[in-house]
Amino acid sequence: MANYHKNKDDKMRQGTFRPDREKTRSNDPLALDYCPDVPHRLKESKIGSNFWETATRFLVDHRLLHSVDLDLLEALCITLQSYWDLQEFIRINGNTYTTSRGAVHDYPQVKMAKEDLNMVLKLCKLFYLDPLSRSRLPGITNEEQDDLDRILMQN
Repeated sequence: MANYHKNKDDKMRQGTFRPDREKTRSNDPLALDYCPDVPHRLKESKIGSNFWETATRFLVDHRLLHSVDLDLLEALCITLQSYWDLQEFIRINGNTYTTSRGAVHDYPQVKMAKEDLNMVLKLCKLFYLDPLSRSRLPGITNEEQDDLDRILMQN
């Protein structure tokens, strides 16, 4: 069963809000207060470096980024770049190929792209970078979430 956590607005609306049980996020003294530079492994990767800049800005603004997270965030960016590179291969060559004996097989890149996408989704959840995780993040109001959704819908 999924563990669904209601946000404060939902609890207030339903009359179940209790201040003594509300999670509060204090300013973590170990959280980074600056956006780290793009790692050298991502410098040539347009998608990876753009995602790095966007994700670090979001995480630093919400005091969620620690120095120990940087390697994992870099792996997320590399995997995201790999996924889009594989998608480009699939777009050009298709999903399948035919052998000399007439058998039809999936390209190995199709399986690799699926694995990369699953890894990206899992890592995004860890960093609060997917919509559901962001909605559960303490300190983000519905107005702030609506603004973020509006920006995403425009692009």
